[in-house]
Amino acid sequence: MAGRPRHPPATPRPRHHRPRQNVRRAAVEALATGWPTDPHTLPLLRDRATTDQDEDVRQAAATAVNRFS
Repeated sequence: MAGRPRHPPATPRPRHHRPRQNVRRAAVEALATGWPTDPHTLPLLRDRATTDQDEDVRQAAATAVNRFS
């Protein structure tokens, strides 16, 4: 649009400013510690360890899965 300043391109947020990923990582950790005997916990953690889009969430889930072994 004419007369409107152009915004600079978005820059990636630092890891500590990614609220969705931080919440998902915390949820993975809470599931592993709060519901270790629930039959749905381990399959969910395995799924997050292999398919989550965020590396930190995948790592937290993999660590939790290894605790079950």
